[in-house]
Amino acid sequence: MMPPSFIATVTVFHSLALVVTTFRLYHRRRRKQSSWDDFWALAAVCFDTVVLVFFLVRVRNNDRTRAGHPPSRATARTNYFVIGLAVTAALWSARISIACSILRILPPGPTRSLVFRMAGLFGLVGLFGLSAKSWICAHDTSWSTDCPLTRAYIISKLSMDIMADAGLVAVPLTLLRHTSLPKGPRYMIRAVFATTIFTASIGVLRTVYGLHPNVTTALIVHIESAVTVMLCNLLVVVTFIYRQICTGGDLDDETAAYVISASQQPRPRPRAMGVSFASFSKICLTTRLTTISYLLTTRSGRGSSVFREGDSSANDHDAPDLSPAMVPREATLGLSSDDAVRTVS
Repeated sequence: MMPPSFIATVTVFHSLALVVTTFRLYHRRRRKQSSWDDFWALAAVCFDTVVLVFFLVRVRNNDRTRAGHPPSRATARTNYFVIGLAVTAALWSARISIACSILRILPPGPTRSLVFRMAGLFGLVGLFGLSAKSWICAHDTSWSTDCPLTRAYIISKLSMDIMADAGLVAVPLTLLRHTSLPKGPRYMIRAVFATTIFTASIGVLRTVYGLHPNVTTALIVHIESAVTVMLCNLLVVVTFIYRQICTGGDLDDETAAYVISASQQPRPRPRAMGVSFASFSKICLTTRLTTISYLLTTRSGRGSSVFREGDSSANDHDAPDLSPAMVPREATLGLSSDDAVRTVS
């Protein structure tokens, strides 16, 4: 039997998920910003709505049972079967929506490719979970209201939930560390993505109680489904509040701009070895020009007396011809023609 508080709690959580997602889709549609994350959010809320509808059908069947008109065994099995599959589909659709929200703020690069593959992996894991649950519940004909899932399935599902939620938290937090986004918006976005850990915590509780199914387990399953759907819309809701209260800008657009600008900043290039060789060549060239100028000055009689000892005619006869016309072209490399002539004359 379901207590009234249980029915009220489940109805409120699923209704909040429906309202928040409807607002998100309307807001994105009005701003003409619809994308793949909105499509997967729509898929998640559709599956969550199916959970709510069949939950209310189950409540009505319980009322009929108390009135002495119980539903057939096939009806009870179908009700549980649909709720179980819809919960799994809603959880993984919401995770894919969060991954697509991260893709919106990522520039092309290896990180974007990683998140894209992660979203595809979420889809495969979701299909695997649906197939495994369908096979287990279909081959076990002993149950009528609650399908007894195997311990291996429960543990493997918990492991996949934890790894998926950890990836959805680690990627954006690491990405935002290298941006110049102001502290306020940066902390806000970190808090939004960090709330994904909350769904992992609920999954742990569901695993603990799922080993021995009861009313508490059913309540946790419904809360996990509704909360996960609400969390995939949280970034859009926070963006709307930020724009209305703070700067009038769009938080996810600002984040995307900061992330893209940070990724496009040029990295410092190492100093080329050619610079050192060019400097060395210039020093050698300057030394050659200085030596030539000094020898020419000595030949013309303006040098030191040491070089003018002995017979001047002999010196003139033995001295090499270092007129400007005989200066090698390489010696004037890097200088203008006037500077080269002025140096050697």
